[in-house]
Order: sequence, then C-alpha cells, then structure tokens
Amino acid sequence: MLEFSTMKENQNLIDVLFNQENTEPVELTDSNGRVLTLEQVFAIEMGERAYCILAPINKVEGLEQGVGLVFRIENGTLRLEGEREAVTEVFHSYYEALRQATDVA
Repeated sequence: MLEFSTMKENQNLIDVLFNQENTEPVELTDSNGRVLTLEQVFAIEMGERAYCILAPINKVEGLEQGVGLVFRIENGTLRLEGEREAVTEVFHSYYEALRQATDVA
C-alpha cells in the first residue's frame, strides 16, 4: 500500500482537507521522496474513518489523466484505500453530494 507523509509547513491534514474554503492543491511526499501535487476533490467522514478524493494535477505514470484517488486519512497521513467497498462508498457519497449541490443550484 502506498503511504504518504503529511503536508509541508506543519499544516494539519484534517483541517486542510475538511476546510471547504481551501481549494489550494495539496503537496505530499511519498516514501521515495517524490513530491506529488494533488487537487482536492472531496472529503468525508464515514463512521470512525475519514476519507478524501484527490486527483493528481500532473501526469502520473500508470494513471489516466483526471482520475480521482481515494485515500484513508489515518494519524496525519494518507493511505491509498485498497478496499473496493470503501472506495465505492466514498465515490457514491461524492456523487450524491454533487447531485444535491446541483439540485440546490
């Protein structure tokens, strides 16, 4: 499983991802020291876990452009979610939130 460290400048990951006014890209460093720049798409708490959908801004080898990745937020780090059921549930919640936002507008 791919694990990322927290963001630079001692920013609190949860505060950044759940701040609806913050639309700045998220910069994360992987275990090999590579910096990945990701667009914030969606964040949600489900039960006792928190998840987010992030989309790489720059091309990442092996990923199609525009793909959103589901991460589990755990102890100030992000882990790429590997459980298919959790990924499906997060995307379902995202699409439902989009639908509700569209219905209000």
